[in-house]
Amino acid sequence: MSASVMILVGLLLAVAGIWSVRLVLVSAGAGAAWLLADAFGAGTGTGLLIAAAGGVIAFITGLLAARMLFFVIGLVVGAVVGARLFTILDSGEASVLLAVVFVPAVAFLGAVAVGRWRERMVGWATAIGGSALVLAGVSRLDSGVPGFDRDPQGYGEQGIALAAWVALAVLSRIAQRRWMSSCTSESR
Repeated sequence: MSASVMILVGLLLAVAGIWSVRLVLVSAGAGAAWLLADAFGAGTGTGLLIAAAGGVIAFITGLLAARMLFFVIGLVVGAVVGARLFTILDSGEASVLLAVVFVPAVAFLGAVAVGRWRERMVGWATAIGGSALVLAGVSRLDSGVPGFDRDPQGYGEQGIALAAWVALAVLSRIAQRRWMSSCTSESR
């Protein structure tokens, strides 16, 4: 998937994801699938197909699991977070076995947290997941942006990548709250 599309999907998830459950499911599913496909060296065409399949699967899963919707949202957004953590913390030798264990474990933690604390956690989960996708897209731009965020080497670059992620997630959550408060005050 192109960097600009990944940034757009990440921004939608980070800022507007709190208002549309369907948007969260499709964008987070596509983002998680794409990040994992990219981590294992898939080409652009293959990455797009895998991302589209991930988005469709996440959307269908959400529809079928309407009673457990918050749990599913947390699961899918948690998969984005797990995939991003995997790519940041990976030491350069991407292990399929580690990804198969690590990403679902983080996804399950996200599902439990969002299922438990619902509305409060959905805002944070979408801000964190969307920020992960935005930073993954920015690291793939062919501009003068440093590319260490794509494959950080060493603790210093990993720390910078995590700090940038946290900062963008906090800014996204602030934007969500401001947008939400302006929407509620206009409707009165």
